[in-house]
Amino acid sequence: MKDNRKGLGMGLDLLLKASSNTPVRTVRAEDAAQLKEWLDKALKHDEEGCFLEAYYYYRLIIERRPAEEAASQILSQALNNAATILFDNGCKDAARGYLERALACWPENTTARDNLKMLKPTD
Repeated sequence: MKDNRKGLGMGLDLLLKASSNTPVRTVRAEDAAQLKEWLDKALKHDEEGCFLEAYYYYRLIIERRPAEEAASQILSQALNNAATILFDNGCKDAARGYLERALACWPENTTARDNLKMLKPTD
């Protein structure tokens, strides 16, 4: 997991609390393009070091809970990347949960599998 993240502070707590009661929705296959667009924006923000913005887009994808196979890979990547942000900011249990969800929706996500292995139950 990346170790160069800093400065999220209270903003991350607010994002976690604000999105915890969002109702479950599934996404139609034609909405996969929207998910991909959000993922691209999140990755761009992540690369630029704008982690709150990246986390926001990852959460948009996660909250949509896409069920289709093509969209499940995007969801899995978003869960993994959000987990990285959470882990780097001290939210180890939440990160572990996201990584487990990432693997549940797309078991072939080797990055999520490797990241989960790095998180020991006693972390």
